Amino acid sequence: MPIKQAKKQKGYVLVYRRNGLGDFLSATVPMCELYKAHTHHDNDYPQKMIYCVSRLNERIVRLYDPTAEIIRFDRWCKNKYLNAIITVLTLWSRHGRPTIALAGLPGLGKMDRFFLWLLNARCTLTFNQKSKFVGQLFSKTREKDKIIEEDLSQHIALNNLRLLDSSLTEIPQSTYPKLLKGSKPPTNHKPALYLSFINNRKSCTLTYAKTREILEELINKGGTFSLIVSLPDDSNEAREHFLEACPKDIDVTFLKTPTLESFIKSLTQIDCFLLGDGGAAHIAGSLNKPGVTLFGKTPVERWGVLGNNIINIFHGHDINEIDTNDIVKALMNVLSIHPETNQ
Repeated sequence: MPIKQAKKQKGYVLVYRRNGLGDFLSATVPMCELYKAHTHHDNDYPQKMIYCVSRLNERIVRLYDPTAEIIRFDRWCKNKYLNAIITVLTLWSRHGRPTIALAGLPGLGKMDRFFLWLLNARCTLTFNQKSKFVGQLFSKTREKDKIIEEDLSQHIALNNLRLLDSSLTEIPQSTYPKLLKGSKPPTNHKPALYLSFINNRKSCTLTYAKTREILEELINKGGTFSLIVSLPDDSNEAREHFLEACPKDIDVTFLKTPTLESFIKSLTQIDCFLLGDGGAAHIAGSLNKPGVTLFGKTPVERWGVLGNNIINIFHGHDINEIDTNDIVKALMNVLSIHPETNQ
């Protein structure tokens, strides 16, 4: 471990991930898992973790670690700099000075740097990002801190893991995010394929025309499946519109998702998925579901979904321009996989 200066220091580890649900699962969780694995049998390192996150990430943290201690960064007021000050004062008054601050990628902006500087953990593990503001705060790097350069050719998670173990050249599967550990896979007669048309990026959302083309070719190849579908609109009109575009004789179940928790529990009932890049794909991967994730402009080598039996396909512009045959070939592979019980 490169943080030997933190040994024999009583205290806690502050995990900082202010926002981004997919960011937390794909970038922060692997770092937490590696720290736990390295220090599990070494009581010289602090074992207690406190997560400093936003409201949405608070809910995902509780599913990842039901016993986690959490402090909400955005609960105090609308001004993010005042939030930073109040959060640090709250942490120090309740728990004292952090022994280690884990502040991995992505999104280490001015406010995040200000927070880490104000937090003044005994050892901060983070990344150097070139800016005048950052230079003023970290012009003289403390020996007890580890601030490294980001490698843009590597996955976000691997960059974060290098903060703890610089010898790593790939992401250990033991660090992959896992939600609802111990949940059992479904026993559907037909594999249930999950599709979602809810995405805030148009280039990562399949059109109905492209979806029909994929499903028809999948059936022609001998694929047998039912569908579980999430639509941005739960109205009967929206459902009828999808059914009109869908090939006939496919069993379709529409998934209504009033809360994040119920959405995640519903995903335990799927067998595999076809999704555009986004939080839903990262959640499905963390549930140990095999699937195909389609990437538009987001570089897959940086943000590929972590999980067993995941196929990530990259286009560079719009997922609807990905060759249908490539998608169908990948889906035929995942449809043949029966997911194992999460360990």
